[in-house]
Amino acid sequence: MPKGLAAQLIVLIVLVLGGVSAVFALTILVTGGQNRADSSASIAFKHVMVIHELEKMPAESRAALIAHYNRTDPELILKLLDERPVELETVSPHHRPRFWPFQPSELVDGIALTGAYPMLNAEGRPTYPVLVFRLSDGQLVQASLGGVDAKLHGQMPHHKPPHPHPHPDFGSPFLIPVLVALFTIGALSIWSVRTVIRPLSDLAKAATTFGQTSIDPVPLDESGPSEVRAAVAAFNRMQARINQILHQRTRTLAAIGHDLKTPLTRLRLRLDLVEDEDIRQRSLADLEHMESQLESALNYLRQGASAEPRVRIDLASLLTSLADQYEGTGIEFRLSLQRGVSIFGRYSEMVRAFSNLIDNARKYAGSPLEIRNFKSQDQFIVEFADHGPGIAASDRQRMLEPFERGDAARTMEHGQGFGLGLSTAMAIIESHGGDLQLLETEGGGLTVRICLPAKG
Repeated sequence: MPKGLAAQLIVLIVLVLGGVSAVFALTILVTGGQNRADSSASIAFKHVMVIHELEKMPAESRAALIAHYNRTDPELILKLLDERPVELETVSPHHRPRFWPFQPSELVDGIALTGAYPMLNAEGRPTYPVLVFRLSDGQLVQASLGGVDAKLHGQMPHHKPPHPHPHPDFGSPFLIPVLVALFTIGALSIWSVRTVIRPLSDLAKAATTFGQTSIDPVPLDESGPSEVRAAVAAFNRMQARINQILHQRTRTLAAIGHDLKTPLTRLRLRLDLVEDEDIRQRSLADLEHMESQLESALNYLRQGASAEPRVRIDLASLLTSLADQYEGTGIEFRLSLQRGVSIFGRYSEMVRAFSNLIDNARKYAGSPLEIRNFKSQDQFIVEFADHGPGIAASDRQRMLEPFERGDAARTMEHGQGFGLGLSTAMAIIESHGGDLQLLETEGGGLTVRICLPAKG
């Protein structure tokens, strides 16, 4: 069964229509067959009565009586035979209709049914039955139960070799109306299903893309059934609320940043007046550490609220530029970069994400740091591989959470940060539709793998 709701409904409609069509066709078949059976029974009864009357008459008077009945009653077709007709032996049982009722048997007063066969039309399909009776004196009498139709086409239609696979009769007057009705019902059903499903598909698409490129609400048309309209209306309200919350957060962060940086700047100016060099340097270091923590926290909280436009970014150029910026910090870079690989993203955020990963490797693993990029199927891969103590597999998922500051393998100096480096980088990568993974470096260490979509 298909997984999609539209496909499931379409399959269900097709099955229902097929079942209705089968019942309708069977009804027509049974009704038509019953009508034909009733007519054939009436014709057969007439022929049997005449044959019973022939049995009682002298042989020389039978031909005149048959001619009289054939002339006066259009449903009677009788014929005296000198020998058994060849059709009794040449017509294959395969061409007899199902439930063929005529079997050779003794009847009454010396009359016997010696055989029966269906007449075949020009296409080799069976039509009406022909019965061959034997009277008590051995006279053979043929009765054609075709009624008026058989008389109009002659008592004995020309026999052709049977067709191996008779075609169905498409001459029914019900066929065209039934086909038109089925086509109309099917078309209307599919159209109605698509009308119901389209708003749901638009809702799913909007929910998937919301926040990837913009946090501005894009209201959806509230159409479709009442349940669908209610879901779309709720989604539109959710978009507006999320947008309002994010804008409020942005204004709050801006106010916090301004209110906290102002007293920090005043403290820095006052420290310049401190005469004790040792106290002044240690105080300046603490002040710089506070500013760094504040900037790290604000950067993390700003994720998803950036208004920076997306541009084409050459990954090799960006990574080379970052390696140059860190020259002289004591970390050795080993670059293995594939040129000509570009992504669409926010440049300053990608710089911040990559810088956080380099800072982590510099603080916790030391040199060297291997940076490489390549394309894998529909993704661009960037890897930062160090050869430090690494992170246990059981702790890697935890390390991606905010405010997690490592374990015994990566013990951080006291008060060095909030533990937002990896979580900030992951938030930036995910906002670009990518993924960040922590893996083990071959030979020991940690590899941070970033997967970015090849299509912007």
